[in-house]
Amino acid sequence: MPAQLSAKLRQRGSVFAFDLAGLDLATSPPAATRPPLTFESLKKMLDDLGYAPQEQDIGQGMKRLLIKSTRSDWTVPVFVGIAPQQPYLVMGTPLASQVDATAVKSSAWQEMLTANAVVSPNTFVYMEASKDLLLMRAERNIDITPALMRAWVDSIIDVTIAMHPKWNQFSPPPKS
Repeated sequence: MPAQLSAKLRQRGSVFAFDLAGLDLATSPPAATRPPLTFESLKKMLDDLGYAPQEQDIGQGMKRLLIKSTRSDWTVPVFVGIAPQQPYLVMGTPLASQVDATAVKSSAWQEMLTANAVVSPNTFVYMEASKDLLLMRAERNIDITPALMRAWVDSIIDVTIAMHPKWNQFSPPPKS
């Protein structure tokens, strides 16, 4: 059955077509070698990596860490936090604030949605309540090494800089 599904998806031109024939779905992932990060161990890891994290209270008893990294002429703020239930580490950077969603051209929205396929596992996200455009990433909070953390932060920074022409369309024009 999986091979038939895969063939059907390929016929339809789906980007999700893959061969499941040899996949053993009963196999469990390997056991974790590192425990999930706590807020304190996350802060220490970021500090040890030289990021000088600053705590931010984001309400409802939740906190996150803000780090800033400079690359070329860019200083990119990146927030890092642990989801309340601790299964995920969430990180991201604000790209545009007070975005008037109705004033942004539909072609700009389409470009951002298309870009999500390119920047994955990072994702462009529009937060309707705050009207913010963010670049975000969520990773399972398990077996996180300093090398992985640096790679994830670097990825967010690299995508932020590389995709500037796309997300800059969402910034409101300067007020005169």
